[in-house]
Amino acid sequence: MNQNLFIIGPVASGKNSLLDNLKKKYNINILDTGQLYRYIAFCIFQKTTINPNLESLYKNDIREEKRILQEVFKWNRTIEKSLKELEILDGKLNVDGQILKEDSLYSKEVNSIVAIIAKSDLIRKRILQFINNDIVKREGCYALTGHNISEMDTAQFTTIFLDINNEKAAERLYSRNPESYESILDAYKEVLERNNRDGINKTRNLIGSVYNEIYIDTTELSEDEVASVVTKELERIEKENQNFKQLQDVDSIDRQHFEWIFNPFLEVIKAYLDRNLDKFLKGKEYISKTDLEYQVLIKMCSYKIEELFKGDIALLREINSGINNRADKLDIFMKYLTDKRVSLNYELVNIEIRNQIDRLSNLYDNNSTKQIMAILNNSENKGNILLENIIYKKVDKEISKFIARNCHYLHTPRDDEFVSYGAFIEGQALPIAWVSFSKQDREYKKQLLYYLGIEPQNTLEMTRAWCSNSAPKNIMSSLFQYSINELEQEWKKLKEQGEVNKNLQAITTTINPNLGFKASSFLGCNFIPFALRPAKFTYGRQGNTTEYMTRREIEKNNLEYVENQFNVLPLNEIILSMDKRKQEEISRGRIYTMDKKNYNLVLEGEINGKDINSDQEQR
Repeated sequence: MNQNLFIIGPVASGKNSLLDNLKKKYNINILDTGQLYRYIAFCIFQKTTINPNLESLYKNDIREEKRILQEVFKWNRTIEKSLKELEILDGKLNVDGQILKEDSLYSKEVNSIVAIIAKSDLIRKRILQFINNDIVKREGCYALTGHNISEMDTAQFTTIFLDINNEKAAERLYSRNPESYESILDAYKEVLERNNRDGINKTRNLIGSVYNEIYIDTTELSEDEVASVVTKELERIEKENQNFKQLQDVDSIDRQHFEWIFNPFLEVIKAYLDRNLDKFLKGKEYISKTDLEYQVLIKMCSYKIEELFKGDIALLREINSGINNRADKLDIFMKYLTDKRVSLNYELVNIEIRNQIDRLSNLYDNNSTKQIMAILNNSENKGNILLENIIYKKVDKEISKFIARNCHYLHTPRDDEFVSYGAFIEGQALPIAWVSFSKQDREYKKQLLYYLGIEPQNTLEMTRAWCSNSAPKNIMSSLFQYSINELEQEWKKLKEQGEVNKNLQAITTTINPNLGFKASSFLGCNFIPFALRPAKFTYGRQGNTTEYMTRREIEKNNLEYVENQFNVLPLNEIILSMDKRKQEEISRGRIYTMDKKNYNLVLEGEINGKDINSDQEQR
């Protein structure tokens, strides 16, 4: 086995029993993290001059407790050094070749202060650094037990949560040591007190968001049954991790060989649209030229190459086959056009321009919406709006839905929106630029983040971004930077409330080079490419009409399912890590490949029993 494990759960849920079973099966190093707090308490007596006053502590003297916690800071380096010197052997703490005996770790002196130092932010920080940064780098695998995942790096450990109801836990405690309790009611009270002190409910609420977590309710299971379930899950995770690593070994790209390229067929169509769309939009100012261009480009992918272009079909197919390998054929294709060996089917493109104008016209359900869109799309206002006069703020949910439905080219709001931000002109209700974020929910992206050592549950996906024609230059970069700062603060509040276990670690988003997106605003905010994933456009066909829509929409309306009819470039995944060292590490790494199996599961609309309404995530 090649995994570090972290076993957590309420009192009497079977953590130590599982630890023993795993040690026998996998011969791994084991450690109860509570021992580390006892070790620090032992070191305070042995290596510092703090000299805790036991008599005062027995009297619950608060002043003495505060003095000890204050003195701990003066001995920060000693504590840090003591942890680095620590070796773990067969679940025992070993220092300088000597195993610390239990009577040293459970002496009356250690017992008098262990609960006190466990309250120290500094001590917790040092112990967590030791676990997350030191233990994980040591040879072999480790299995640790603890009580919660506060600050634990769950990207370094496979997290196992053993649950149990309070009544059964009390029975187990009482049966193990009946002489310690007057009745089972006393054992029940101890269960409640210890679980409350350890924050078990918060951990229970968090555990479902952890990637690769294993949750088992042990209430009705024997120790052997629990071990059997865990073993099967660990073997499954091990196999998935190995398969993903093999995928990267074969398919990932050396970053030096990565270029941001564009689809040659769609670039030619895009150039034609840039030159000609204005004449089609006369009298229809409520339709954004940019939006219309995206709709036409997407729709063009539902045609075969020989329908879109005329001429040397063999040459067209040669270029089409090269797209699968991200071959940059744009210059060659342009030469073919100049030489008149191939030509664009202008008539077909013009037909689709008119069709998409009609579709967008029908999208705006009333004249009021059309008037709003006309104002937002009025490029004549561009020179009158100064960037320094823009107000940035959080966007109301209903306004965000309006922008997603009417302005963003996907024209579908995300039901799972976490938060959105906008750039406003003072006094106006609607933003002139807008960006929306959701929590990470795509399995293929979680898998890659975990592979990179980033906790997926502490990341966000930028799911929508839009800018009106009237917005000043560089407004998106300014909005992104504002949003990133706000999101970090928002996440810290969630951490304080116990809803997440860490600060925000990263923001990711997907860029579609097939539509000509260059990601300039993102790259200007220090996002970097880090992965590629398959692209697939889906269409619903009814009679002679074929329109782009999500697969779930197609199934809901019982329509014939159609995919893009020629090859399209994979989508570019980009990331911004909040940790500069991690960002630097990623920037030196390869361009990775998303797992096609997991990606296809999302396209099919179902993963892990959840209904996923895939929108292709094309920004």
